[in-house]
Amino acid sequence: MNASHVVDIVQWLLTGIFAVLCLWAVIFNYVVIVLKVIARRKKAPSLAPFFGGVSGSLAVLACPVPGVFQFWWIPIVADPGCWYSLYAVVLLCIERAKEESITLHHVEREDITIDIVARFDDGDLIIDGYDIGKTVKECWGDSDYEYVMTIPAASLPGLYALLNVQVGNRRALLKALAKRFHGNKCYSAIGDFLDKNSIDYKSFSWT
Repeated sequence: MNASHVVDIVQWLLTGIFAVLCLWAVIFNYVVIVLKVIARRKKAPSLAPFFGGVSGSLAVLACPVPGVFQFWWIPIVADPGCWYSLYAVVLLCIERAKEESITLHHVEREDITIDIVARFDDGDLIIDGYDIGKTVKECWGDSDYEYVMTIPAASLPGLYALLNVQVGNRRALLKALAKRFHGNKCYSAIGDFLDKNSIDYKSFSWT
């Protein structure tokens, strides 16, 4: 038995092992879906996340048959555990994004829509403003107007102290900002507050 035969045997063994694991996990996940969705059992087990799809992909990649490797994605698509896991990851990202931002002011009328949001970006605190509508065009000659204030991470400890928030508690800082600064003039009010207390920041606007 030469080396190439040994490699083939190992590849087929790996393909078989991963294929069996994939088949078990995928069948299990479909059974769970039947129990939860069709039979409506409250005590049905949870889906096995990623396991079936990943095992199947490894089986395809390990298979010594030429050209088969290009179909590595099929087990991932076939496994409902992967759908559920990706959906959960997306929801988690959305929730995390919500935790890192808060609306300071929102108005929606026929003539104008105004959104002012405070959010964190790579450690910096950003105050984003966006106005759009007929009234904006009458004032600025363009239908939309954007304005952004950036408070660098190095300046934030002072802001935490001024708002009586523990340093590093981003969510609490956003809530404190929203409680103190809201309404149509909140953007300029924040700028005045920072100037008064010598907190460094940069502000830009464009139409």
